[in-house]
Amino acid sequence: MKKVLIGLGGLILLVIIAAIALPMFIPASVLEERIERAASEALGREVTIDGAPKISIIPTEATVKGLTVANAEGFSAPHLAQVEEADIGVKLIPLLSKRIEITRFHLKNPDIRLEATEDATNWALGAPGEPSAPSEESGGPASLPDVHLGDVRLTGGRVTYQGPDGKVWEARDANLVLTLDSLDDPLGLKGDMVVQGEPSKVDASFSTPRSYAEQGNATMDLDMSVGENNAEMGLSLTDELAFNGDLDIDFPALRSLFALVGADLGTENGFKRLRLDGPVSGTTSRIAFGQGTELEFDEIKGSGALTIDVSGPRPSITGDMTLGTLDLTPYLPAENEEFEAVKEGKSSTFPAWSEEPMDLSALGAVDADLDIQTGNVILPGITIGDTALSLLAKAGDVTVDVKDTSLYGGKGKGTLTAKAVSTPRVGVNFALLGVDAGEAAKELAGITRLRGTGDITLDNVTVTGASQAAMVRSLAGQINLDLKDGAIEGINIGKIGRSALQTYDTLTGEGGGINTANLVSSLNGVITQARGPSEESDFSDFNLALDANGGIVRSRTIRLEGPYYEITGDAEVDLANQKMTMKLIPAVEAEGSDLRRKLPVPITVGGSFNSPSVGIDMQPVISGAINNQVGKLLEGQGVNVSDGENLEDTLRNTARDELTRALSGNRDKDEEAAEGDDQPETDGETSTEEPDPRDELIRQGIGALLGGSKKEEEPQTEEDGGNN
Repeated sequence: MKKVLIGLGGLILLVIIAAIALPMFIPASVLEERIERAASEALGREVTIDGAPKISIIPTEATVKGLTVANAEGFSAPHLAQVEEADIGVKLIPLLSKRIEITRFHLKNPDIRLEATEDATNWALGAPGEPSAPSEESGGPASLPDVHLGDVRLTGGRVTYQGPDGKVWEARDANLVLTLDSLDDPLGLKGDMVVQGEPSKVDASFSTPRSYAEQGNATMDLDMSVGENNAEMGLSLTDELAFNGDLDIDFPALRSLFALVGADLGTENGFKRLRLDGPVSGTTSRIAFGQGTELEFDEIKGSGALTIDVSGPRPSITGDMTLGTLDLTPYLPAENEEFEAVKEGKSSTFPAWSEEPMDLSALGAVDADLDIQTGNVILPGITIGDTALSLLAKAGDVTVDVKDTSLYGGKGKGTLTAKAVSTPRVGVNFALLGVDAGEAAKELAGITRLRGTGDITLDNVTVTGASQAAMVRSLAGQINLDLKDGAIEGINIGKIGRSALQTYDTLTGEGGGINTANLVSSLNGVITQARGPSEESDFSDFNLALDANGGIVRSRTIRLEGPYYEITGDAEVDLANQKMTMKLIPAVEAEGSDLRRKLPVPITVGGSFNSPSVGIDMQPVISGAINNQVGKLLEGQGVNVSDGENLEDTLRNTARDELTRALSGNRDKDEEAAEGDDQPETDGETSTEEPDPRDELIRQGIGALLGGSKKEEEPQTEEDGGNN
């Protein structure tokens, strides 16, 4: 910057002197060449003009058209500066004492192309390899001649800047007025322009040009607006525009600035306002706000230290902040409205998972490395209390390390990861201690019937996909729940278990009757009465361990213990299709007894999330009761049902044994003899004694073995015309 001032000052001086002196001694045909050569040597760049300048001695004026300063080697722009017309008026007498008093300096339609690479800039002027000659008095660099500016204007100007990243900034339609009484006085700049398509204004004071040109330091006060966004600063400048001081920026149209620098936010939400007020230092591409800086970003307010760097492919933010409330909902996909209605109790219908694409691209809009202490963190559907966390974001990969947080009345810590680019992915490792499980279940899963306090852990829980439905289908990981002293509302599991045991006792007890229709009807009535808004299942312990894979959640452990019951079992929940299958085995205390008995058949819970069914599979009980009753009848006839053997097998085996003995003639001879001795002589009369049950078994066994049920022909009596 210092060389720019020296070079431009020298160029102005050369043009003025040449315009005054050379016309008196040099023909007009040679004047153009002499001016171009002298200016080129002074600037170290080729300088050309379109024809000899138009010169007047009294008043002293010069008009130069088509002035072009060539670009430095290695840069892409066709020139460093080009001026369509420069109209200069100067006082003659002060020139004799090396003072330049400009009465008029109008630059019309100047075009200035500034470029920077990692190693060099194109605005470093001066003859190459020739350091500034030291002054006789100070031994330092040559000083600038004194300059006084009168009416200095720039109209229709265009300035572009291309940085090392290739990004081009443009200010066009610049109409500026400069004021400078001398190089030892402040340089004033005021005017308007269009910066990157945004109407802009500037009002600046630079103190002083000489100190900056000769010593590399100055102060600057700046009030600048770009569109609706405004910045006020008081800075101390060093060479190459490094600065420090105080800055107050208020950008109520922040999104327009992101568009101005070419940053694609990828979302219509958030990034609407930024305000920073505090000590500042930096360069043209990096701004560091010192400790104590006040911050407002959208609805987020706080204080701390913050550094913003715009030199890379994305803006980068680093620092540490203490915030009041950290509302992240504008930067994340909104929660499904139907799901929200379920959580708020406005709907009992669980909604289908949404297939609408989710946009997490806002997470990749900036890079960040922040340490944050906040009072609350608000996420879609979740409000977290006092939290200390670190946030690391790089190219759309985000890691949030929660060191301590208050959540659902308890404490927690863990890590959340998110991948915003390509296919979105979210991972969670989290431990929550002493939380209100009812609030957690309500906000996280829309479950409104659970009460209790305890611990919840999520281990390696991940979801991947471009929509809510896709993420549900991909759910994987482990979930563990350990609750104390709570209740499940809407159902009385103890009542169902006790009623089931009473029914079982009725079926299996002495003298129990079997009426399946009445049994099912009675049991359904009990289940109906045990469900409803006023019913609940109190528990002292609730332990649940789940494994998720591909959207299917299976239980490793289910244990629910209440004052009169204990339940174990297993479950499978198909989240993608919103279906579930559970089998719960209760052990229930009968009224007036401390003995806890286990129901031999499960309580089943199944169906869809919207229409779950609760019941008891009584078929095994009914079948067992029937077998028991029939078995007792058979025992009276000498047929015993062995342990581990069902009734059907017993009948089949007994029939086979009896049939084998009958066909082989090996029935008990003593028994046959006894039967013969006991039988009275009939004298041809038909016997009226009841048939031997074993004979009936043999008959049935033959049918079973032969695959039919054909009965043996009964002997005819004399009345029927038969013969013995």
